Amino acid sequence: MPMDPDDTSNDDAIAAAALPGVLRSLGLERLVAAVDEHEIDLESARMLSAGDAVELGLEEADAASLISAAKRRVGVVLWTKQGIDNQYGFVRPLGATTREENLHLEGRMLREQGVAKGAAVSYVVGGATSRGPNLQARDVLALLKPGQKRPVPALSVPTERRSAWERRSVFVAGLAPGTTWKQLRDAWPAAKHASAPHGKTHGFVTFATPEEAEAVVGKHIFYG
Repeated sequence: MPMDPDDTSNDDAIAAAALPGVLRSLGLERLVAAVDEHEIDLESARMLSAGDAVELGLEEADAASLISAAKRRVGVVLWTKQGIDNQYGFVRPLGATTREENLHLEGRMLREQGVAKGAAVSYVVGGATSRGPNLQARDVLALLKPGQKRPVPALSVPTERRSAWERRSVFVAGLAPGTTWKQLRDAWPAAKHASAPHGKTHGFVTFATPEEAEAVVGKHIFYG
């Protein structure tokens, strides 16, 4: 059962176990064994330098990934509501006791990624939105348990006047940072072309025909 999002009594336990869940949600499962071996939690990871992480036995690229992952904040989803073309709601940061500290949550296909009421999630803090003075939780991801893999939703291009390219392409949201076009091609072997802009959490996959593209819209793949 999902936890009571207003119950702060579990916050310490969530925080203590958050780092492995954050790493899994970012496709960094390979780093979980190292942080477990050295008993590094999220707060400890935030104090590491790149040199510290390398001394723990991590390659430089993995050390940088660990430090980047540790910058994410963790909270519990208070509630979500499905809008016309997206989902929105609020996240309570761990330890928060006032409504002013809660963050707006908004995005496409969040529920398919496990972002629902009572879910423990990680996020990046953004600025205030037009919905009110509260800050925004961006790039929200559910913390994953051992064995869980992150779902990747495929969405059609949201336009009525689609070009020939658009009719053969699908927009893929919710990618882990660092996902490459080769990984997208591996996920959809029938695709003729794939692109994953550097530093973004989305990409495009293009098929030979509009029918092939239409067949994957709304379907979900899993990768770790």
